[in-house]
Amino acid sequence: IEENDENWLQKTYSLPKAYDDDGDSITYSIYLQNWNKPDGLFEFDEKHLSLKPLRKFDREEQNIYLLRFIAHNQNDASTDVIIVIKDLNDNIPMCHH
Repeated sequence: IEENDENWLQKTYSLPKAYDDDGDSITYSIYLQNWNKPDGLFEFDEKHLSLKPLRKFDREEQNIYLLRFIAHNQNDASTDVIIVIKDLNDNIPMCHH
């Protein structure tokens, strides 16, 4: 995700889909690495399996987010989703005299 993206409100990012050979129903959940929900950061759309940013991101504030994406049915499967905030040259170089 690009930092300070002016179009962040229109962006969504796809997540992988889990498959069950029996065709059993699969539900999904997503957590931060500390098992908290990513409230205030991303909205998770379970129907379309996508993440929507809820704000602009600043690389100087935090440059990486680690999420755990879990598929639930009789057995759970999970994968880590790593979100890297791309650095844009938004800070002017400063020189000390």
